[in-house]
Amino acid sequence: MDTDSTDNRQQPIIMMVLEIPALDSDGNEHLGTVFFESDSNASYIKSNIADKLKITPNGTKQLHVDTFRSNESHSILSSILSVKIKAKKDTVTLDLCEVAHIANDIITTKITDKICHHLAFEKPVKLLRQPKNVDILIGLDHYLLILGQITSELFPEITGVLIRIQQKPVLISADIEKEFLQLEFHPENIEATRLL
Repeated sequence: MDTDSTDNRQQPIIMMVLEIPALDSDGNEHLGTVFFESDSNASYIKSNIADKLKITPNGTKQLHVDTFRSNESHSILSSILSVKIKAKKDTVTLDLCEVAHIANDIITTKITDKICHHLAFEKPVKLLRQPKNVDILIGLDHYLLILGQITSELFPEITGVLIRIQQKPVLISADIEKEFLQLEFHPENIEATRLL
C-alpha cells in the first residue's frame, strides 16, 4: 500500500443527500436534509423535524436497530408518520418511522450533471465538502419514488464509487453502504472500475 499521500486517506467519505421540502399539517414547506441509504429497508424522520411538521402519528412499528461498530441489537417502538414531501414532479406521501437521531456532521457535496460528465470521461473534479445534519433518511422502500428516473450519465451509486476512487486513489471504502469493507486499490486494476 502506498503511504506517501496521507491527505487523501484522511478525507471523510462523501454522502449522498438532497435538500427537499416537507409539508407541515398547514401546508407550509420546511426544507430538510434527506440522506439516501440503499442498504436500509425502512425510512426515518428525526423527532424534532416531525414536531415542526405537526403531524399526528398513524401507527407504530417495532424497530430492531443494529448500529455500525456495535454487536448489540436494540429494539425501539417508533411512531409511523405520513409525511408529504415535494419530489421532482409531484408531492408524495411517505410513511416514515420517527427516531430521536439519524446522523450529524456527515460530509456532503453537490453533484451536478457536469460533475457526472467529468467522472464518466475520467476527468478530475473539484468538490466543495460541507458538513450536514440528517433530518430524513430514505431507504429502499422510498428510494426511487423520491429520486425518480435517473437521467444523468451515471447512476448515483456509480457516481459515488467513482468519486471515492478519485478522492482516495490508494485506499477506498468500497461503498458508503458497506463501510466495513475496505479494498486496496492498485493502478493496474483501474480497468475494473469501469465495470462498477
